[in-house]
Amino acid sequence: MPCICNTEAEWGNLTNDEIIQILVKELTIDPSQTTVERSKRESRQDPRVSSANMGRLAIAVILIILAAVIIPDLITLWRALNRWRN
Repeated sequence: MPCICNTEAEWGNLTNDEIIQILVKELTIDPSQTTVERSKRESRQDPRVSSANMGRLAIAVILIILAAVIIPDLITLWRALNRWRN
């Protein structure tokens, strides 16, 4: 039975199931190539100065916290190594 919406001869000898299979095959898209999927992996640029400043502030806070934890340990290690050498 030919497809009503397509009167070409190539559909003439096909059953409805065969036509559906062909259409599904032709119309199926690769999900990894959709805009939604690509946007999950890409960051958007934000030209606002305030957002750049907030990022800098966040980095500074993280570095200060790490320094407050690591520097006392380094001082203790330095003293221990000096005592060990002497």
